[in-house]
Amino acid sequence: MRYQISSNGCNGKGLGPENQKGTVTVNSNTYSFLMEGSGATCLILGSCRYYPRTFSSELKRHFRMIYVDLRHFSPAVRCDNPSRINLDTYLSDIDGIRKAFGIERSMLMGHSIHGTIALEYARRFPDNVSRVVSISAVPMDFETLIFEAEEFWEKDASRGRKHILQRNWEEFNFSVSDPPSPNEVMISGYILNGPKYWYNPSYRDEWLWEGVEFNIDVSTHLWSGILRDYDFSRDPIPVFPPVFMALGRHDYIVPYFTWSQRKERFIDRSFHLFENSGHSPQLEEAWLFDQKLLAWFYGPGQPAL
Repeated sequence: MRYQISSNGCNGKGLGPENQKGTVTVNSNTYSFLMEGSGATCLILGSCRYYPRTFSSELKRHFRMIYVDLRHFSPAVRCDNPSRINLDTYLSDIDGIRKAFGIERSMLMGHSIHGTIALEYARRFPDNVSRVVSISAVPMDFETLIFEAEEFWEKDASRGRKHILQRNWEEFNFSVSDPPSPNEVMISGYILNGPKYWYNPSYRDEWLWEGVEFNIDVSTHLWSGILRDYDFSRDPIPVFPPVFMALGRHDYIVPYFTWSQRKERFIDRSFHLFENSGHSPQLEEAWLFDQKLLAWFYGPGQPAL
């Protein structure tokens, strides 16, 4: 493997000063990153544009937070043959990114599907991970998840929440003469389905998506291919590093109870249900999330970094 870092603060041999941005190249693919804060290193998987907006500035006082794009947030990554990209490909990318930054062992954090990928990396490479922060992670294949989520939505969502969702889609329209790009269509889906994602069904999250670009081919393959037959419990190997698992009570995308039958795959799991959150408790209940996370991180019995 070949690794290379290009940034305004790295010398290409590992971590540089805090508060920098740049790119990291792993196996000829280039991923953008943003580094903020100081303290224990925390590698955050997903989008280096979207995710820094979802975490409070308080955490930057405790962690050197390195946000790194993955393949589905990297439009430049070619996807001529999607079938060649699998979960192992993603785990190899993360390991290459870790080595490029000169990280021997760190905390790994991921939200939604990135929480799942973080857990799988920790399961495969436990010696490289001190802890895992998993937020609203996906525990099962896409088809089963949709069924579970829709059933939960029908039984649990209020009439007002359902009305807002219906209104969002009824009011959505686009110009036939100037149709939206595939990236705009994908982002619009997240925004219009806000009542399923947020505790406040009227929350407007357009600001989170500003400047975010998907690799549409890889994103499609991730959900319809890589996760087609996925189940976190299928692999008998447990996750050895300690896990902080955060879930939202009003998450109608990944219902909180879908993890209740998967406890046996963890050696040390700290479970936290956020009552006034949907899919993103780190943003929706930022103060409480920070307090719980820091108490867990600094608590007795936690391993040294």
